[in-house]
Amino acid sequence: MTVMKARFISKEQSFIAEKTKGYLGLMADFVDCDEDFNDIRDNLLGNVLVCEELESANELAKLINYSLRIVTLDGDIVNRGGSMTGGRARNNTSMLSARKDLDKVNSELVSLEAQSELKNKAYLELSNTKTRLENDITSQRIALASLESVLEVKRAKFNKAENDLKVLNIKTSEDDKSFDDDIIQRLNEAYSLRDELNSAIKINRETRQNLNTDIERKDAQIRQLRQSLHEDEKKHSEYSNQLAIIKTKLSHDLERLGQEYGMTYEYAKENVAKLEVENAKEEVLRLRLEIQNLGHVNMEAPEEYSKISERYDFLKKNYDDLLSSRDKILEAIKEMDETMIKQFKATFDAINAELPNTFKALFGGGRVRLVMEDPEDVLNTGIDIDVEPPGKTIKSIRLFSGGEKSLIAICVLFTIIKVRNVPLVVFDEVEAALDQANVERFAKYTHALKESSQFIIITHRPGTMVECDVLYGVTMQHQGVSQMLKVELVDAIKLSDEKEGA
Repeated sequence: MTVMKARFISKEQSFIAEKTKGYLGLMADFVDCDEDFNDIRDNLLGNVLVCEELESANELAKLINYSLRIVTLDGDIVNRGGSMTGGRARNNTSMLSARKDLDKVNSELVSLEAQSELKNKAYLELSNTKTRLENDITSQRIALASLESVLEVKRAKFNKAENDLKVLNIKTSEDDKSFDDDIIQRLNEAYSLRDELNSAIKINRETRQNLNTDIERKDAQIRQLRQSLHEDEKKHSEYSNQLAIIKTKLSHDLERLGQEYGMTYEYAKENVAKLEVENAKEEVLRLRLEIQNLGHVNMEAPEEYSKISERYDFLKKNYDDLLSSRDKILEAIKEMDETMIKQFKATFDAINAELPNTFKALFGGGRVRLVMEDPEDVLNTGIDIDVEPPGKTIKSIRLFSGGEKSLIAICVLFTIIKVRNVPLVVFDEVEAALDQANVERFAKYTHALKESSQFIIITHRPGTMVECDVLYGVTMQHQGVSQMLKVELVDAIKLSDEKEGA
């Protein structure tokens, strides 16, 4: 807010714009904000013009030599310099809008699949309810049938007893009154049982009727859901077909775009305004001629296809096996790389921590450290040495003398040996470029490390030979005859002292 300043158009540009048909004003005039943000608004939009349509915007852009950005109510933009950016889509069926249609169809397809899943779930619940109700009705019908059979048996017994009484036609006496009372009581009990059975039958019939009504209602709901599901499946099929058509068309268009025009989708999208179709008639004639040149239909194509398909399946299986093996190998390489990076960083840090001590011992002071040229790519990075000997301000190792470079390299080598102990080290005239003082430092430092490593040094420098425990040399006392000599300095010094004493 403190840096951004308001931008304005010149008086000449303002005069030309106001005289142009379709000009509406500055973009900043159409934006309301707090006064504290006026400078930001004027900085971003104070030099942007607004027109009604693209035609008037192009006319105004020509008049002001394409020096300002112009936008229209439809969202078209005429940029500085004359390039244009489209607003609303003009052709929803073009190849460039196919991806947007594809995304839209995919979204609708996902929504329909979700609705279809919900309706299938509701259908399954209704089917389960219907099954349960049908089972209840069946059990009720079985119970009703058993009661009706019992009722029929009781009614038959009652009718038989009644007929027997009529046939007997016995006049009741005082002694037979008890017998009649017993029969009447039994008849009353039979009537009572009949009433109870009739009542139970009526209740069961009402229950069955209610269940049938409920079943009919559930069946109606199931039919409605099935119809809705069928419609959704039909829409799903239509959308799937549309999606397949769009995908096929998109694939065909992209393939044609690449083969015939040598362009990618992104390049064509960015340069669609510059593309023009030329020689269309010649292209059509050429394609028709190629179709004619294809010749007759190959009747053996199915057999050839079967063989090629079998061959393809075999190669595809091998290809999949290769991909699987490649993935396993890449995974192993990745694990090895991670282990190597971890170990390398640990060793690199340990060398950097020990290197200053070695450097001070050989140079008598100064500063040194190892630096990765590309820390992000540890396995492929180069390593540079940032060194500053005592009394010097040279920053690049390339500016040192040959002896200094050799001594710096020896410092790094000794540090590596100390960090990663090596049982045997062979030096081949590594101190050849050093002066006498540095040779003596080198020899003494090497001698100090003999407890942890054994050193074999090929040298011609006396300063190094002095610090060695055993010397091996070649002498030629006679012409053409070489002899290997071994001298242990401790014994040689002892022998020399004995001769001097004698």
